[in-house]
Amino acid sequence: MSTIDEKRVHDPDTDPETAYVASDSGVATVSLVGERVGGVSLARREPARDVVTSGERVVVATDDDVVELTNGESRKLDFGPATAVAIDDRGAVLAAGERRLARYAAGGDAADEWRSLGQLSAGEIRAIDGDLVASSEGAYRIAGGEVRYSGLGDVSDVTSAGTPHAATSDGLYALANGWQGVLEGAFAVVTGDPRTATPGALGRAHAVSGDGCYEYGGERWQPRTLPTEQSVVDVAYGAGVCAVTGDGTLLTDVGRGWREHPVGVRGVRAIAVGGVDR
Repeated sequence: MSTIDEKRVHDPDTDPETAYVASDSGVATVSLVGERVGGVSLARREPARDVVTSGERVVVATDDDVVELTNGESRKLDFGPATAVAIDDRGAVLAAGERRLARYAAGGDAADEWRSLGQLSAGEIRAIDGDLVASSEGAYRIAGGEVRYSGLGDVSDVTSAGTPHAATSDGLYALANGWQGVLEGAFAVVTGDPRTATPGALGRAHAVSGDGCYEYGGERWQPRTLPTEQSVVDVAYGAGVCAVTGDGTLLTDVGRGWREHPVGVRGVRAIAVGGVDR
């Protein structure tokens, strides 16, 4: 149900989206209509490392476990400490922690279990998207029910939307005939919007390096000026583009330029946009 603050801010006949911000303070929920922000609340008071949405499903990686949030309730999935989570195109949860990667097969109470996809010999898994895995030791791909090394080194983030891309400490790379350099610099974030991507074509996407933010609009990467000097740690897509900084500033853009909104949490690590807050 919408709060009084949300009703004052949002159009009366428009359902707001919900942005989920994973931080050291927990998971903050932010009600959005376009670039406008309504209510902000803390859905879970536990340090969160990653968050992903699929429709109205929300899955969080914490230092204790993988947690699914549903209708204000939380359910631990008994994975253990996690550094990254994803939901694949079949609706299965993927999670990583302590160099291991597993898929959660939900088939009824007795059949719910984690099935191992393998274990890295070293390094930390930092992000999962589709069949791509970002690790401090390089990029990996999930194939044939296991994880296999794909190249590169010191990968911070990956996107599998359209043309796979990887953000690394020495540049942004695209996967074609092997990994091809696209932009130079130390990149920490790359995110693609799967709704605008087609096989072999990236669609709308963003990448962030120490030198700034870049946006891909279907032809090439272009620098994009941000209204803050704080480092953007993640980007997500809803009706528009949402970016979040490490100090808890939310940036929204629906085609009319960026707007800034303080979220009130610190140590931000990830953002996802999903379900509707009715």
